[in-house]
Amino acid sequence: MIYRPVRERSPEAVLKIAEKSLRSTGYDTVSLTSLSSGDYACLNYLMREFNRNFSDKRVALSLPSLRVGSVNEDMLKELRLSENQGLPLHLRPVPTDCALSSNKDSPERCTLRALETLFRAGWQNLKLYFMIGLPTETDEDILRS
Repeated sequence: MIYRPVRERSPEAVLKIAEKSLRSTGYDTVSLTSLSSGDYACLNYLMREFNRNFSDKRVALSLPSLRVGSVNEDMLKELRLSENQGLPLHLRPVPTDCALSSNKDSPERCTLRALETLFRAGWQNLKLYFMIGLPTETDEDILRS
């Protein structure tokens, strides 16, 4: 609990930093880096505002690390509007972390639902991270994978 309370920048602050960085560097991609970008409370709002502010400049928004359970249709829609080419996913969800299914679903079912949502939304390129060693994980969980 040493990282509590969670400290998040406001969407407005993130957009100002992105604008300044793009102007200073000439790059055409902004990456929201964290252990899990999908945990950011204002992510969908930030993505909408990012696209509104930068779509005419053809700037891509990248989310380099997403838990399977944080994927949602609004997020996918906004990512498709930017110049984003792929989506990285962590494939070891904790059962209660799945936003696309009930908390009673298994991690496998959660993963399948997230992937179905991705493919329905038109995604064809995924980068998959296979995670082991989560605090709640048992040796049996690893062997089953």
